[in-house]
Amino acid sequence: NVTTKGSSMSTGVEGFAYGKDDSNNPRWVAVGNDSTAYGNIMWSDNGSCWVSTTEGDSFSANGNKVAYANNRWVAVGNDSTSQGNIMWSDNGSCWVKTLEGDSFSSSGDAVAYGNDLWVAVGDDSTAYGNIMWSNSTKNGTCWVKTSEGDSFSSSGNAVAYGSGRWVAVGNDSTSWGNIMWSTDGTCWVKTSTGDSFSNRGYGVDYRDGLWVATGDDSTAYGNVMWSTSGTCWVKTSSGDNFATLGNAVAAKL
Repeated sequence: NVTTKGSSMSTGVEGFAYGKDDSNNPRWVAVGNDSTAYGNIMWSDNGSCWVSTTEGDSFSANGNKVAYANNRWVAVGNDSTSQGNIMWSDNGSCWVKTLEGDSFSSSGDAVAYGNDLWVAVGDDSTAYGNIMWSNSTKNGTCWVKTSEGDSFSSSGNAVAYGSGRWVAVGNDSTSWGNIMWSTDGTCWVKTSTGDSFSNRGYGVDYRDGLWVATGDDSTAYGNVMWSTSGTCWVKTSSGDNFATLGNAVAAKL
């Protein structure tokens, strides 16, 4: 159904997350692009009537993704200040720009939580800054650029955690680098066996022993790939596929 009351984003919605506010009440949060900066983050207690944020911080340009875990929302996007490209909130309605540690100089594109760690990917002026992490102590308020192993030379587009492993997809100067994996979220490895996107990866998720990623490949079947390990990938070879590219993927809980 179409929402008929409250606020809505004038341009588009990029991400949703469901969680609990600081009083343990259910709450939805959406990020995207609105004609007013405060409208780039909205919240709802029922999913049918939405409210634009009116206090604290918000993205001056647009919000790209939001996630909830460990009693906190974390959102990434594009703001006029680099510190504003990662924001956090304990109630979903009032947001705070990160004020310490690192942040994306250009934009944050995706964020996920797993194994007591937040990981965010995006576009930074330094290649190592395209993947960042925040431990459970800082819980999304202070971030660190990766400084060892591999990282995307251009940008990271999506990240997910499952079965003791992180997987991120994005845009790298080598096709193998368009899918990367990590066991700890802080040191990353480019895939070196199996398939990878010839252009870039856009989406990735994990459930029940299977990783699935979507992106842009020189062959149509390569626009959707799968893996049981997260380190070695296989292009789909039967059924249907995207003729141009796949942007996102999600698994049912």
